Amino acid sequence: MKNSNSLTNLVIKQNTNKFISLIDYIPALISNTFSVIFSLSIVLELKNILSGYVLILLSVFVVLFLVYNEVTKVQYVRKVFKGVKSAIIPLIITFIISLTLASIGIYLFTNKTSDIKDNSNMDKVVKINNINYTYQSKINDLNNNMIFETSKEFKSLNDELYYWKHISAATLIERDNIRNRIDKLQNDIQSQRTLFNENKRLSINQLNNLLNNEIQIINTQYNVNNNKTTKNNFISYIFLSLIIITEFATIILNKNIAEKQIVRDDFINSDLSKKFIMSSNILTSMYLTSYNGVTNIEKAKYCEANKLSWEDLSLLYNQFINLGILDSGEVIVHEGLDGDCNKKAKRLLTNKFIVSEYEAQNLLNGYFEKLLKMKL
Repeated sequence: MKNSNSLTNLVIKQNTNKFISLIDYIPALISNTFSVIFSLSIVLELKNILSGYVLILLSVFVVLFLVYNEVTKVQYVRKVFKGVKSAIIPLIITFIISLTLASIGIYLFTNKTSDIKDNSNMDKVVKINNINYTYQSKINDLNNNMIFETSKEFKSLNDELYYWKHISAATLIERDNIRNRIDKLQNDIQSQRTLFNENKRLSINQLNNLLNNEIQIINTQYNVNNNKTTKNNFISYIFLSLIIITEFATIILNKNIAEKQIVRDDFINSDLSKKFIMSSNILTSMYLTSYNGVTNIEKAKYCEANKLSWEDLSLLYNQFINLGILDSGEVIVHEGLDGDCNKKAKRLLTNKFIVSEYEAQNLLNGYFEKLLKMKL
């Protein structure tokens, strides 16, 4: 039995393995698959908008449409490179649809810049408001509760001042001493008031500084989150570049397949290949019409498969003899009728089959196998 990858088997079964193997289709199939997967990112985004049966039905529609568009694109790519000019416009349309949907899908899936900014802004505003509220409450407490007249220092000095203001002096010296005491206490009260207010101011300033530091930290965190958007955009651009590369890789890979298909088709449709098929069919017909393993050239001439000239048919018949399918034969006179129904004797070369039909086909295959290899 002949190898399934033999040239004669290629012609008989139009097997693509000799010129195009599964390995040739795998890269193109992977490229097409990635193109569909990139586009399917749209379905992932739909779940944020739709739900239930609407999401399921729309997702099924999108998947079927993407697969159909990809299959159609591949078909038109191969047609274009096989010279079918009418396939150019459909190819451009399907290519644009595939590239656009894949780009939109992967951009929506990978680029979360708007979400990051919105969430970051909201988080920033909430945190700043909370911090302002906290520190403003503390500042208000200081303003409302931190009053010198209610402090222990003021109470102590004021009590002492009250005492010296209401004490009686027995002599002028005691009166001067009391007056000096009162002046000193009043000065001490004023000094303590100034010191108290300064400490209060410093406390408020400290709270304001802490407030500003907290806000600065929040702004820094906000800027860090915004820097993530730049990274996110960069990743999106990388994926978009991969999509463009994938789409053009699909065209190039299918172009290579189309070129190999052209070579295969040219080989299968060559005159020698057609002659081989015709020779095999003629041989089969001769076996079917033989009687006791005997045949003649007229049975080859009048079989339905024969489209050869008499000269070419004679050469083929002799080749059957040379290959050992038929014996050398002998010329036998056969009686028949002419066009006017008159008896007429014909001298025909009559031969016997030497081998079985299976062996004969193998001999013929081996002969044409060598001829076909010479044509490659």
